[in-house]
Amino acid sequence: MLLEKDAIEHYRNCMNEADNLTLKSFYDLMIKWEGKHYDDLLAVQKEAEQYYWQINQFEPF
Repeated sequence: MLLEKDAIEHYRNCMNEADNLTLKSFYDLMIKWEGKHYDDLLAVQKEAEQYYWQINQFEPF
């Protein structure tokens, strides 16, 4: 997840520094793409956490 977050930040910095509208559009697309990856990984992490709690009969506070 950290790699995805870092990629989003990198592409955002590149987009802000770019003068070419095509490049800005490309970087915006990459930000959205990496954001989708981040969201997907977050969902997997939450699902794994719930499964871990379930198999260990753990109830969070």
